[in-house]
Amino acid sequence: MKIIWILIQRLFIWVRRTLPGRGKPVAPEAFSGYVALCPHTVVELIIADKTEAPFGGKLLLHYRGGTWNAWHTIGGFVFAGESMYEACRRHAADLGIEIEVVKSVGQGGIIGWREDITHPYGWDNNGHLVHHYFLCRVVYPVIETIELQWFAGSKEPRNFARGHEEHIKAYYNLE
Repeated sequence: MKIIWILIQRLFIWVRRTLPGRGKPVAPEAFSGYVALCPHTVVELIIADKTEAPFGGKLLLHYRGGTWNAWHTIGGFVFAGESMYEACRRHAADLGIEIEVVKSVGQGGIIGWREDITHPYGWDNNGHLVHHYFLCRVVYPVIETIELQWFAGSKEPRNFARGHEEHIKAYYNLE
């Protein structure tokens, strides 16, 4: 039985690495089932303008309309066969941002984590996600837009996507 699971895992990795459109959205029904079956790793980018102690600078947040209609830290799923660092760079690049993880802070750049076992991505709101917060800095200046803005701690927006205020707190609690 173990050999079958190993073959299935290798098949998923091969599909992710070779098919065009890797990482593109799948049908919502399939995605909900996929997320509901087992925990999934998510990276959250805490992109700050001040990445050395004393911390307390501005953070880059992204506004998502539609179903979310809220501000959030940039991030998302880690693909099979992709490192968490690669996923961080990919999610930033999706918004036209080049970042680097500040590996000298926390554990290789991870400054916090949280587990969400009732995320709405899964069937009947039972998606199981494990979020890792990575402290990052931008490589090139970011041009602010209506949906992509820098916020200081006292000027943060009030409407955060579910759980994302925890990501922000992790940064401001760094010592």
